[in-house]
Amino acid sequence: MSEFADGGDDYINIVVTDFVTGHKSVCVSLDAPIERLAHPRFDIHLIIDAPKKFCVAEAVGENIFFIDARPKGRVLGGNQYQVIYDGAEGSTAGFYQWACECVGFFKIMQFNFGIVCVDYADFLTALSCCKANTLRFEKMTYDHHAVLPYEKHSGPPYRVIYCCLDGGLDLSLGHYVKFAKALEASNPELVMMKSAMKLTKSTVYSIMLLGEAVDQTLPMQCQHNHAS
Repeated sequence: MSEFADGGDDYINIVVTDFVTGHKSVCVSLDAPIERLAHPRFDIHLIIDAPKKFCVAEAVGENIFFIDARPKGRVLGGNQYQVIYDGAEGSTAGFYQWACECVGFFKIMQFNFGIVCVDYADFLTALSCCKANTLRFEKMTYDHHAVLPYEKHSGPPYRVIYCCLDGGLDLSLGHYVKFAKALEASNPELVMMKSAMKLTKSTVYSIMLLGEAVDQTLPMQCQHNHAS
C-alpha cells in the first residue's frame, strides 16, 4: 500500500528553489498531512534566478517556472515556463522583491481561502491555453475604496490571465465584478481568464496577474471562462 494512500496525494505542494539566497523550501496547505512534505513528486516548482544551464527533468504532472531577472534563452520543455521581470534592468533588490511577490501569488492562489476561488484544475486549464512558454507577472497595489488601478498595467494586453484580488474581509462580490470587467475591457483579445478573490492578512490591497501577452502567440481557439 502506498504511504500516501490516506489521501495526502490529493494536496498540492509547491517547491521553491531560490538561487539568490541558496535556500529550498516545500510549501503545502496547512491541513495537509505531514507526510505530504516528503512527497517525492511536486506539483509546482518555482525557481528564482537559476543559472542559464540549470536544468530540471520533465515529469508528468509537474509544472516548472523559472522566475528570471532577464531573458536567458532557456530551452524549455512542454511543462516549463519562464516568468521574466519587466522592472528596471540591473535592480537586484527590485527583481528579488518582485520574485518573492510572484512566489507569494502562487501560494495565495493554491492555499488561501477566498470569496471567489479557483482550484488547481483551473490553473492547469489556464496554462493549457498558453501557446508560448514565456509569461508575465505583475502586482498592482491600491486603495480598496478607489477605482481599480488597471492604468498601472504596463506592456501589451493579455490573451490568457490567471489572477486574483488580494485583500481583507471587506472585499465584496461587487468589487470582484468591477475587477473582472476592468480586465475584460483592457484585454480585448482575451481567450481565457481564471480569476479569484482571496482573503489574506495583507493590509494593502492588490491585483496580481500571471498570464501570456497577445504579442507572443498566434490566434487560438479556447473558451473564455471565469471561475464560479
